[in-house]
Amino acid sequence: MEEETEAEASESGGEEDSDPEWHDTQDILQAERAEQSAERVTLVSEEPLSQGL
Repeated sequence: MEEETEAEASESGGEEDSDPEWHDTQDILQAERAEQSAERVTLVSEEPLSQGL
């Protein structure tokens, strides 16, 4: 997770500290990512184990 954040920071030229909206966007993206991975885990756990993960 930290490596990904560093990569995104370098792409934006290190301006994220002076741009509060950038932080808001990143927080939203992280929240969406967390929701998606949670949904994926739920879907996987609902599948029959006989299918093989």
